[in-house]
Amino acid sequence: MKPLLTCTTEELILLLTLCGFSETARGLGESMLGEKSEESWNTLIDGASHQLILKGVWDLEKSANDEIPLSEDLQEFIRDYATSSYLLRFVDIQAGRSFLLHSLTEEYWIEHVVSHDIIHEFGQVTVSDANKDLKSFYAFKDPSTIEELSFTLSTEQFDLLSESSNSENIQSEIDKPDEKRAFDQFIHVLKEHNWELQNVSRFYLGENQNELQMTDILFFMNSNDGIWCVEYIEENEDILVHFTLKSSSDWLSKCMKLVKKHFVQLETL
Repeated sequence: MKPLLTCTTEELILLLTLCGFSETARGLGESMLGEKSEESWNTLIDGASHQLILKGVWDLEKSANDEIPLSEDLQEFIRDYATSSYLLRFVDIQAGRSFLLHSLTEEYWIEHVVSHDIIHEFGQVTVSDANKDLKSFYAFKDPSTIEELSFTLSTEQFDLLSESSNSENIQSEIDKPDEKRAFDQFIHVLKEHNWELQNVSRFYLGENQNELQMTDILFFMNSNDGIWCVEYIEENEDILVHFTLKSSSDWLSKCMKLVKKHFVQLETL
């Protein structure tokens, strides 16, 4: 991605406010910086305006004429960002970074990379660009071969798996030897990851991002043997949880299907 804008959280809050999205700005600020008094918000905004002046982003002539002190291109970009209706969120907890994709059209998206909830990098990308950037973001490496391992749990068993003490009981309920072996290998990796799965989540944000509704989720976990993909599936009208060891390219393909999924849904309405 070639960044169109790099800013701090405080600067982004100000940019959103200037472009008429004060509620979105306030929500972003409180989610990242915590609740603040009105005086603290004013201090934050004042400091951010000075930074935008130093960066040459703040148009002093427009400001003197009581106009929005930003270029028309930047205003349009902020409006696109603030009004995008769908969001895909990828989080690398260990690195303290997030990779976000905001929908514009079926082919073009806003890419938004956040580092430690402080620095924000934005760019407009195609789906193909996003695919490459996401691969670079995680930098997963595949082994020479990927063993075909998979197993399926009920949603109740998956919920119980959040507690390590339940793993032996769940393993005893799996009948097929190949699935037992796959489960044991998965649990071994899960222990190495402190019993935490990462996830890719897709959200519907509503108009002006005034809603936050999760519409899809794919769990995953990297390992030396490949990437474990964990997803909800429907089988004979039952909702189950399927675990599969995949290559990084297969995992990436699953992720990018979420990127286009809501456009398919819109076409069927």
